[in-house]
Amino acid sequence: MNIRCLVVDDERPAVEELVYLLSELPDVTVVGEANSANEAVEKIGTLKPDLVFLDINMPGHSGFHVIEACAGGTRSPLFIFCTAYDQYAVKAFEEQAVDYILKPFSSKRVATGVRRARERLEAESSHASDDVARLLEALGSQQHHVVRLSVESQGRLLLLDPDEVIFCKAEEKRVRVFTHDGDYISHSAPTLDRLEELVTGFPFYRVHRASLVNLKHIREVTSWYNGKYLLVMDDAAANEVVVSRNRVKGLKEHLGI
Repeated sequence: MNIRCLVVDDERPAVEELVYLLSELPDVTVVGEANSANEAVEKIGTLKPDLVFLDINMPGHSGFHVIEACAGGTRSPLFIFCTAYDQYAVKAFEEQAVDYILKPFSSKRVATGVRRARERLEAESSHASDDVARLLEALGSQQHHVVRLSVESQGRLLLLDPDEVIFCKAEEKRVRVFTHDGDYISHSAPTLDRLEELVTGFPFYRVHRASLVNLKHIREVTSWYNGKYLLVMDDAAANEVVVSRNRVKGLKEHLGI
């Protein structure tokens, strides 16, 4: 059977790469592209694809909006999630979605995802609408993004938007959060692991076991020694954060360098 695919991603290079990899597979046709959640919903309604390769993090509405909008349809497509962030939300999708693929894409992973979708479609063991309903149920609390992070300041609690956070650093039994206005002790997350979980969906990356950075606030990236890298953040103090050797490759992939 021929599988009709829609590719959804706000980054043009990602769309082009997926379209190319899909064009190499037999009995697969890319019927359309979309660069936003709203456009994806519209094209799913008009093009009726069998399979949608869906980015999670996009400006405006996220990929979750597409899932919600298609949940009540009479013929919802299957979904394969495509993301640069292998975080906790992605793991929750594993048993519900057809597949998830991490960026940068590889021909083998894309082919595996299509094979799984083909098996699902050919077997007709479950309807795509049921899959969407189960996926929405699995998302649960994962669907919403953290609105505020609480930090301690002179005996009071301040609520920070995650976008305000430049980087976070583990210090013994507490976590220090750095912003343009100063640094604070985290109240909502006593460990860096917990804080990383709370900011799922935001562009944070664990560059070291003791450091979590907001990719939007990196000013400079410099190679250091022993395979490590050094980041200079965009705060007034130009704080420096070390990238451990085994995290350098992932950082480069996330930044596209």
